Amino acid sequence: MADSAGAGTVARRVAASVLAVVVLLVAPISLVAGWAWSQVSDTDRFVATYGPLAASPEVRDVVRTRLTDEITGRLGAVGRLPATRQAISDATDAVLSSDVVETAWRTSLRLAHAQLNSLLSAEPGSVELNDGALQLQLGPFADAVRQRLVNAGVPFASLIPEVNAAVTIVQLDADTVAKARLGYRVLGATAFWLPWLALLAGTAAVLLWPTRRGGLILAGTATLLGAVLLALALQQAGAIVPSLVAENLRPLAVLVVGTALEAFRSPTLALGVAGAATLFTGLMAKPERT
Repeated sequence: MADSAGAGTVARRVAASVLAVVVLLVAPISLVAGWAWSQVSDTDRFVATYGPLAASPEVRDVVRTRLTDEITGRLGAVGRLPATRQAISDATDAVLSSDVVETAWRTSLRLAHAQLNSLLSAEPGSVELNDGALQLQLGPFADAVRQRLVNAGVPFASLIPEVNAAVTIVQLDADTVAKARLGYRVLGATAFWLPWLALLAGTAAVLLWPTRRGGLILAGTATLLGAVLLALALQQAGAIVPSLVAENLRPLAVLVVGTALEAFRSPTLALGVAGAATLFTGLMAKPERT
């Protein structure tokens, strides 16, 4: 009888330990999946996350260079005149230094996100990629620059045609798009179910362990370690991801990745605090007999 009870205790410890490992792995992944899904599926959240980047020098440098080249190129011989380029460059700088830039930047982000979301969801009427490129449209900036030149009475301002300048974010092919659409569906499912799986696994680990005190210590330790692993993984991602983009866009990539990682700071801290609180509760609990 004693051997049977001992075997049952060992089995419960093993099962609870397996569930604790599930918590350690799934809890941080559920945070990443939830954040990624909110950014991919919700335009308002995406704009709220990256809208403040309008004030960054990296964004303004990329927009200034691309926009000046595009406008002067469309003006033909007039655009090649030094005075013309200087006037357009000055107008672009003025726009990028004004409140207009934030509105134009948020509009551009909405256009890019709508393109991405429509592409990944593969809904009827979804947009097609421009030569396999997902692009950040600079049309709103060009409109602001043209209007500023018109208001300043610049003679050639009326000659500026509609500018559809864009900055290519990523180049995609048909196979990559198909994989991205599959990933989009998987991400939606995991973002919903993984938090519940982590919660159920943690609760089951506490209940299965022979003592509540030991179960709380086990679940708390697993959750705390999961938060630590997530923090380390995010730190590595911040160093690796920017190196994967084109060199001319690397400063902008560093800024974008840094903004994304900043958004993880509070959820990661909350996960760590939850784990530490559970661990502390277990340590402070009165020891029980098995």
